[in-house]
Amino acid sequence: MSVVKTINAFGRIALFALVATGVISPVLAQTYPNKPIRLISGVGVGGTFDIFVRALGEELTRKWGQAIVIEPRPGGNFITAARACADAAPDGYTLCSLSGDNLVYPEFLFRDLGFDIRNGLKPIVNLFFNPQMLVVTSSLKARTLEDVAAAARQRPKTLAYMAPAPPSRLFMEYFNRQYGLDIVGVPFRGGSDALSNLMSGSIHFVFTGAANFSSLIDDGQIYPLVIDTPQRLPQYPDVPTMIEAGYKGALVRNYLGLVGPGQLPDALVAQINAAVNEIMNDPAFRKRHLFDRGLQPANGSTAEFEAFLTQDRVESAKVVQEAHLPVQ
Repeated sequence: MSVVKTINAFGRIALFALVATGVISPVLAQTYPNKPIRLISGVGVGGTFDIFVRALGEELTRKWGQAIVIEPRPGGNFITAARACADAAPDGYTLCSLSGDNLVYPEFLFRDLGFDIRNGLKPIVNLFFNPQMLVVTSSLKARTLEDVAAAARQRPKTLAYMAPAPPSRLFMEYFNRQYGLDIVGVPFRGGSDALSNLMSGSIHFVFTGAANFSSLIDDGQIYPLVIDTPQRLPQYPDVPTMIEAGYKGALVRNYLGLVGPGQLPDALVAQINAAVNEIMNDPAFRKRHLFDRGLQPANGSTAEFEAFLTQDRVESAKVVQEAHLPVQ
């Protein structure tokens, strides 16, 4: 055997060994991506999260030259999408947009998920935070929490609120205790349902995504009372945070992250993270798909997202405990 052939033979053996041991993924030996990518979404069609995911998918399609096929997987106690993501092949052709409801809460609400939710999902990048805002209907003539308390005392057991997320419900319970009130929580069946009930006068308060309220606030039909962000929002400088309002309970933020199957190679994670960050750092994209919709960009490194998820699990466990949520 010639020297060249011998070197080539050893080179092929070495490459095979690297692939077999996982140092080099078979996917990375090709140009990624070279076929359409499935993007599993943990939310239903038409909402704020879905609109953003589709906008991001369009930009990735232009960037990579491959179709991003959105596959909504809502429901199933928020577990369906996470399990489908964990079960997918870790080849970069299944990505998943999941919120804390999909990524974190199930671990503390179910004894047996049927899969490893921590190790079965690979964080890639946190996309954005969706600030949650407590608003009141203009019919109450209330502009502050103190105004709300006064109105509730004048109309005992007649005021009602909708708050979908456990942290929001905990704040309303805290508010009731702080002022000795009896504002009643009612079941939440979706953002559009909450807004229609608020505008009709069936309920008086809604605590959900601030992006839902901007036009109604501008028109004076509703008034913002408190926000769940660490600092006040620039567009609502007079609206206090939950912490400023005296709330000392667990604080869990609403967000959307991009993840993949647990064994997704680090090289692909880095490549996807870089592509998404490039898109989200574009000023036009940020304005149109984030700032104009009341969303706060959260993109950054994978390590930052991993650190955030670690802390989010701590706070989410507290929320489950403080809210006395049943474990199934």
